[in-house]
Amino acid sequence: MPGRTRANGEGSIFPYRNGFAAYLWVTKPDGRRIRKYVYGKTREAVHDKWIKLQLLHRDTKTQASDATLPLPDICLTALKLRSDQRKETEASAGNAWHENDLIFTTRYGTPIEPRNFQRSWQARCDKAKVRPITVHDARRTCATLLADLDVHPRVAMQVLRHARFSVTMEIYTQVSSKATRDALKRLGDSLGC
Repeated sequence: MPGRTRANGEGSIFPYRNGFAAYLWVTKPDGRRIRKYVYGKTREAVHDKWIKLQLLHRDTKTQASDATLPLPDICLTALKLRSDQRKETEASAGNAWHENDLIFTTRYGTPIEPRNFQRSWQARCDKAKVRPITVHDARRTCATLLADLDVHPRVAMQVLRHARFSVTMEIYTQVSSKATRDALKRLGDSLGC
């Protein structure tokens, strides 16, 4: 499309000489946008290199973000189930499996591409007939629920990994009314919680 700016990571795979090439748009720290290229004999080889360029593990903003956080039992149960599924997936992939320390991967053990995650998330939301939300929306929901449960703001700050107390308090001043707590209690009662 004329005049359209591509997002970081968006590019193309195309035939090139005796193989294939791909490019990836990257924004430099100074704000300049450049293309990075990868080359390979097959589309698959180029795709693998392309994914590695796009999916980077970055350090967290603060040291506190790396601290261990106890998980609720429901999360531990879900992660245990996912771990068992991952072992089954690894066994069925055989030699095609790419070993790493990720819990959520493709069927070959590679990182999940953000677009594929988004498509899968959208499909699950459609199937459940719920409005899709972003991962950040889920974080805000957690903050709202903590406020409605009268969790002390300093504890919520630690759970949410906010660097500044003021960020947590902005969320807390927007919620936590008596009517909201009553509505959540009624919702919980109707769900049998």
